[in-house]
Amino acid sequence: MIFPPSFVHVERGGLGIWLPVFLLWPFVALGLVLTVIAAAIALLVLQPRSLPLALDVGVAVARVFCATRGTRVEAGPLPSPFIVTVH
Repeated sequence: MIFPPSFVHVERGGLGIWLPVFLLWPFVALGLVLTVIAAAIALLVLQPRSLPLALDVGVAVARVFCATRGTRVEAGPLPSPFIVTVH
């Protein structure tokens, strides 16, 4: 099982800061519920017999959010790049 990211480490030069992403989990869960409801309504209008696909959309959105864990982005000039790491 892949867990959602807990912290984001932002670093510029020698200075770094840890941002607690786990505080955003309730908002992400609310967004996930709203996504499933919107997908269910859209599927009811477009294809009434394919309602279980709404749950598949919710699972896909959750997997994308959880897959951001381990992402590392480096941008900027080489001596002191701007680095963002998701833990």
